[in-house]
Amino acid sequence: MPFFWALRRSKNRSYQAESATKTDSALRKDSRGKISLPKDFESDKPEQIRQPQQSFELGQGETFSPKLILQQLWIDLTGKIKLGHREVCMKKVLKVFLIIIAVLIVLFAAGFITWNIADRTNGRLVSSGEQREYLLYVPESYDPTSSYNVPLVINIHGFGQWAANQAEVSQWNQIADEEGFIVVYPSGLGVPKRWRVTRMPEDPGAVDIELQYFSDLIDKLSTEYAIDPERIYVSGLSNGGGMSLRLACSLSERVAAIGGVAGAYLVDLSECAGGVPGIFFHGQADKIVPYEGGPSDRFPIDFPNIPTFVEDYAQLNGCDLNETVFLDKDHVRGVRYEGCEAMTEVVFYTISDGGHTWPGGSDLPEGITGKTTHEINATRLMWEFFVEQTNNR
Repeated sequence: MPFFWALRRSKNRSYQAESATKTDSALRKDSRGKISLPKDFESDKPEQIRQPQQSFELGQGETFSPKLILQQLWIDLTGKIKLGHREVCMKKVLKVFLIIIAVLIVLFAAGFITWNIADRTNGRLVSSGEQREYLLYVPESYDPTSSYNVPLVINIHGFGQWAANQAEVSQWNQIADEEGFIVVYPSGLGVPKRWRVTRMPEDPGAVDIELQYFSDLIDKLSTEYAIDPERIYVSGLSNGGGMSLRLACSLSERVAAIGGVAGAYLVDLSECAGGVPGIFFHGQADKIVPYEGGPSDRFPIDFPNIPTFVEDYAQLNGCDLNETVFLDKDHVRGVRYEGCEAMTEVVFYTISDGGHTWPGGSDLPEGITGKTTHEINATRLMWEFFVEQTNNR
């Protein structure tokens, strides 16, 4: 390298002058004043211009062509540079790879911590050999020394939700504080979390495992708190609404009333004995569980037509199928099926612009679930319905 640069500096001035003279003499103007090069300057090899074929005396009578020197030096340097470049690249690649791995580990750890904070639970039990979790809310007004038994509301999250998220969406805790009852938010299984509602040939025991979990949950809470067995209510959103229906059908002796919001009611009503009051809410703009039934863009499942399902449920309860309209304002229509056996009424709210959301609850991402109406509050209406049905018995 020192030799090359010394050589280059020693000939720099003479080469520049000679190149300039050669270039000036080579330029010609045509009849239109356009500058062009003579034919002998045109070449497919630009090296003829960039590297003139000249020889220089280097000492001791040795004469070398600068082009040959440059070519030889380039070969030598190329070998060294390539080798060094390869080593540097490998080090850089390894460094970048390790940085990426470290970032992924940090992101995974942060996501894991964030998920565990978000998916908080405070209760566990073993049911059917599996550890199950739940989030329990006991209002400050609860007095363990009192002889008064309090109601229990079981609020079930939807597909892809979790217990704490359902608590935030439904806001049952606020009503519990006002009315003095206990709320429990069960946690489903799987990723994403879900409830096994429908009996499937490939997993025939799944539904019974879920039913056993809810039965065990009620038993556990009843031993730890003064729960009124006649006032155990169940509500749920989407897949959780479907699970509420399953409990009404299969644990009807333990459930006083149910409520469903945007429910995926994938339960064959022929499996249900009836006799459990129900209140249902559904948006006509629901793109996840369509109001008119059939598959949705998200789930290729044959969902039931919601008005037909509610009517069938009312028929199951022995109700008069001539519905009574008690609310028809703005975007909400409410109907009631009365004259039911054992005072097991059925109420149905239709929200014309409602999405796959909980009316009156926390807003969900509208781009995913649609509009959350605040014209009514599903949680308050459910509680009023639960109390009314229990008092009527």
